[in-house]
Amino acid sequence: MAREPTASSKSCQGAAAKDWLAASEAVLMLDEVLGRPGEDVEIEDIVGEDIVLSNLKVLIGKTIKLNHADRQAESLPSIIKAAAKRQGVELPDGWKASVAIHLVSEWAEKGTRLPDAVLDPAETLFKAVADRFEQGILPQP
Repeated sequence: MAREPTASSKSCQGAAAKDWLAASEAVLMLDEVLGRPGEDVEIEDIVGEDIVLSNLKVLIGKTIKLNHADRQAESLPSIIKAAAKRQGVELPDGWKASVAIHLVSEWAEKGTRLPDAVLDPAETLFKAVADRFEQGILPQP
C-alpha cells in the first residue's frame, strides 16, 4: 500500500526537480529570468496581486485579504492559498487557470492597456524565451 507523500517529501521532490530543470539548457527558470534566483516564482507574480485578486473575487464571489503572515510564502499563488485558508475560503480546483482565462478574456473585450509593472517583467520573460529559441534548445553536435 502506497503512502501519501508528506509535505517534507513533496518539498524535497520539488526542490530536486527544480535543481534538475535548472541544470537543463532547454528550461528557463522563471525565478532567474525575473532576477529573483532561488525564490518560488509563478506566472501570477508577473501579473500582480491587484489584478489576480480582483479576478479571483469574480470567480469565487469573495474578497481574499492578504496580511503580513500570508506574505511569508514566496509566490503570489502560495500567498493567496495561505490567506484563503486563514479566512476559511476554499479555492476551487483549477482556480489559477480560471482566473487566467477570465482576466485574458476581460483584457481582450475591454482593450485593456496593462501597467508597466506587468509589461516590463512580461517583456523580460518573452525576450528570454525568444533568446533561448534563437540559441536552440538542443545541444548541437
